[in-house]
Amino acid sequence: MKKIVGIIAAVAMAASVFAIEFTGGMRLEGSLFSYSADGNIGAMMLKTVNQDYHKPFVFSVNGDEAGAQLKITEGDSATEKTSAWNIWFKPVDALKIYLGAYDTNIFTESIDWTGSLTQVSGYGYGFQIAAGALNWDVILGGGNGNDWLSVPKGGDAVVKDFYTRITFGGDFGNAGAFFYANDTFKNMKFGAGYKGSAGDVGFFFNFIGFVANEEFAKIRAEADVTMALGSIGWQLFIDGGYNLNASAAGVTAMAGTDSWRLSGGANAAEKAFVGFVTKFSIPVDAFGFYVYIKDNDLLADQFAMEIKPGFTTNVGACAIEVAIDVNIADKVGFSVPVNFGVNF
Repeated sequence: MKKIVGIIAAVAMAASVFAIEFTGGMRLEGSLFSYSADGNIGAMMLKTVNQDYHKPFVFSVNGDEAGAQLKITEGDSATEKTSAWNIWFKPVDALKIYLGAYDTNIFTESIDWTGSLTQVSGYGYGFQIAAGALNWDVILGGGNGNDWLSVPKGGDAVVKDFYTRITFGGDFGNAGAFFYANDTFKNMKFGAGYKGSAGDVGFFFNFIGFVANEEFAKIRAEADVTMALGSIGWQLFIDGGYNLNASAAGVTAMAGTDSWRLSGGANAAEKAFVGFVTKFSIPVDAFGFYVYIKDNDLLADQFAMEIKPGFTTNVGACAIEVAIDVNIADKVGFSVPVNFGVNF
């Protein structure tokens, strides 16, 4: 804690001299009651969970030609750590160079924010060329403290993450395409997407192919629909595809294809998969009621679904969320998760 106080104090002093923006927050989450599928019972659990996408301390500076950002967060422990280090600058208006942490995609859903396998994250050198509505990115990701390209004496060249993306926007909507490779191009994923709207309905489609261990291993399609039904908001994200061979298991070695994602773990050879997540948002006075439903793979041999009704509200500056999280499989388990957060 002394370390984080010292860092905040130093940055606060610098903020008085430079135009540094600062936001921060604290967050706790836990469970009022839980009953696991194995029959275990728990009550009144609380822990520190404040990832860099929750309520971290964020220090940023942005100008016309350069900027930077740093996040300090506790993660899932009481130990502070830094993340999202990045610096950017523009040698000329059309060229932006960004260095450090990156996290990018074509289009992704806004329920869990992790559904799309077009997402790629890492650490390295990024270059963006902007020409009107057209943007072209190239990223060379070696990881923090690692070479992107290395050639051992007497050995073969090794290349880590390579990523490129082209996006274009206009009256028709937005379109994009990407290509990503790692492990000297042994694993690859590539695809294209389109995002548009029709009246009050917003939607996007992504199509992705995967190469794992130098074999074409998987195809995947993603679709998202967002719309308002009176005061009720509704979003549905659904994915589906087919694993061509056993190399599909190697897909999870790629950045942004983790097995915990929607249908990310559906890697059995010669098998189709379909997963979905949907959320209804129902505002009532000071409460934001919602119903969240998720099935990672509708075609799995064993049925498994998560149903979570809950609500959000505020008491002063404190944001509160309470839900009933029911997981249905061979056996049923449920919990009453809660989280509390304060921004400043």
